[in-house]
Amino acid sequence: KAVRSGSVQPEAQAMAQKCFATKAEVEEFLQLNPVEPHAEQQFRNLDPRVQRSVMIRGSTDFARDPTACLISRIVGAKKAAQGKAESGVPGTAISESVGDIVFQGTLTAMSCESGWGRIHCAGLRKVIGKDEIMVLRDGLNELSEIYGQRAVEHVLGGAVAFKLGRGHGSKDPHAIELRVPQWSQGDRFRGKVCSFNAEKGWGFIDCAVTKDIFGSEVFFHSKSLHGMAISIGASVEFSVDVEYSGR
Repeated sequence: KAVRSGSVQPEAQAMAQKCFATKAEVEEFLQLNPVEPHAEQQFRNLDPRVQRSVMIRGSTDFARDPTACLISRIVGAKKAAQGKAESGVPGTAISESVGDIVFQGTLTAMSCESGWGRIHCAGLRKVIGKDEIMVLRDGLNELSEIYGQRAVEHVLGGAVAFKLGRGHGSKDPHAIELRVPQWSQGDRFRGKVCSFNAEKGWGFIDCAVTKDIFGSEVFFHSKSLHGMAISIGASVEFSVDVEYSGR
């Protein structure tokens, strides 16, 4: 989400609409993510900004306990919002959970001499309200230390994986922990189904290679099975698509 201060101009109004969840959006979210009544009420009673922060985490249907999952998100979002208010730090706030997500985008501009770069990533729009993010000098230096200066120059125009770093002062979040992805869209992997909920139609795949890349098991929905029967322990071949929610 994005939080701005200043006079209310058309651009600011548009940004505010992205920051605040509407009642219709809240009810739609609850309809798509059924939870117990007390959790629904907690969510409805939240500040619209906090509601938006919870909603950008995505669906709860993959959680073993959707109600507990939603309440946990509410608690985390409220703490993040409280810390933001107490610090008086302007700019775009990101929750700790979003900061753990590995995004993939394209390095569209870079100046090692000036110490900045820019990444385009469509998945960021639902998180920070825009699809471009800056890379600061530290991020470029880290990339150079890993791959070498000449190699980094060849990355321009290519894919990079990154996480979101919190903004300081008036700065918006920036890209950190840049890496040249060890995978690309369409790559195939092999793993085993470690959990599957046939009633809800989702599960997780354990794969050493993807766990090393993404740091977690791979979520899948029954829609991706195309009618194939599946069970826990089954060996599967799959490709990976990273959503903004981190799944």
